[in-house]
Amino acid sequence: METRRRIYEVIISFPGLHFREIQRRTRLGNGSLRYNLSVLERRGVIESEKHGRTLRYYPRGMRSDEKKLLGLLRLKTVRRILIYLLAHPEARHSDIVRALSLSPSTVTWHMKRLVEHGVVEERYGTYALVDRDGLRRTLSTHRASLLDEMVDAFISLWEPQ
Repeated sequence: METRRRIYEVIISFPGLHFREIQRRTRLGNGSLRYNLSVLERRGVIESEKHGRTLRYYPRGMRSDEKKLLGLLRLKTVRRILIYLLAHPEARHSDIVRALSLSPSTVTWHMKRLVEHGVVEERYGTYALVDRDGLRRTLSTHRASLLDEMVDAFISLWEPQ
């Protein structure tokens, strides 16, 4: 029971973590963690969702759009790109490459995935967020779980003091 509570507290505090990250935070063995995650999921306490090849865990009842964004925001490069797009609407590919010091192929690869997920749209050679307010809300709500200076710096620009 104590083990499941620890796992649940990690998932509540850091929704969207994958198995290995939950394992690192709880210091549980593979078998014990796998078993207890399956019990929590069967009982409807948590939910898992596949993001690409990664299975991520969320508290029950989280909105699907929020899960999708959190799954993407757990990836550091994607998080940097999305925050850049919040600050620079309708950015060109070359702007993102230059500002984030990423290779053109890396930006192309991530932008293709973001467009496929419906988070970003490409129009007239620029990229723009589909739901800026939703991304802001998700970043603000889960700020502590992302533990990123870039998130903190951006949020402090638009949150009331």
